[in-house]
Amino acid sequence: MVLLIVFPVHSSISHGLGAILIVYLLCTFPVAAVFRHWARTKAAMHHRMAHFKVEECSCCKEDDRQLVYRNIALLMRAIDVVGSQATDEDALDAFNELVRQRFPIAFAASVGRFGIGYLQAVSVFGCTYLPRWLDSMLDLDVSDLELWKWMLSCFTMVFAVFPLALAFGAWWSSFCLHLRGLREWAFMSCGCVMAFAFAAATYLFPMGFFFWHGSRVVGVAGMIVFVVTLTPPAIAAFNLQQFPWKRHREE
Repeated sequence: MVLLIVFPVHSSISHGLGAILIVYLLCTFPVAAVFRHWARTKAAMHHRMAHFKVEECSCCKEDDRQLVYRNIALLMRAIDVVGSQATDEDALDAFNELVRQRFPIAFAASVGRFGIGYLQAVSVFGCTYLPRWLDSMLDLDVSDLELWKWMLSCFTMVFAVFPLALAFGAWWSSFCLHLRGLREWAFMSCGCVMAFAFAAATYLFPMGFFFWHGSRVVGVAGMIVFVVTLTPPAIAAFNLQQFPWKRHREE
């Protein structure tokens, strides 16, 4: 979400942090609206694919329609989807069924689960959030564990926490598409608050315990644990729907 791009990393919990977080929370709503629009667009596409009929497709030159139908029928016979003696009508029906079965899987593999991939999400946060805090660490020595604790904290947010919150927001936006008006805003607001709460709570509490720990060694070790344990779920959240396509290709 937009708030995650500029989520603050403070050396102490400032008195103005609450107001800042409220502003960031409000910034999540436009992003949620984009995901909501994409969810509805994708649902409409899946409906069209589930009821696909080549007979209802547009043809650039209507005089060529019968030629296209004959070529499709030849293809269906060539790949043994229908028998060599099957009529063109049977071949077109088989083609329709083939598209309904396979195209949704290929579509999911092409655009991803949320319309944005894990690496794209990391790139967004890495190009905005990360440089800001790396610049503030220039005065720290490379042998100082405090530097590594800060860097690991930033990497955890960029590679794990932020993408997970973004994935949750996109996932939440795909539910209850029948809702409209105030009910839809209430539903989407719950998703925004939960995504924001996850990122904020993860940073302020479990990560904060290690970040503000008196021992720098313990702090660095804790941050390593967070990077290692949270990054794989973040990757999986963006790529789970691609697995059926891979299995299909192997079969």
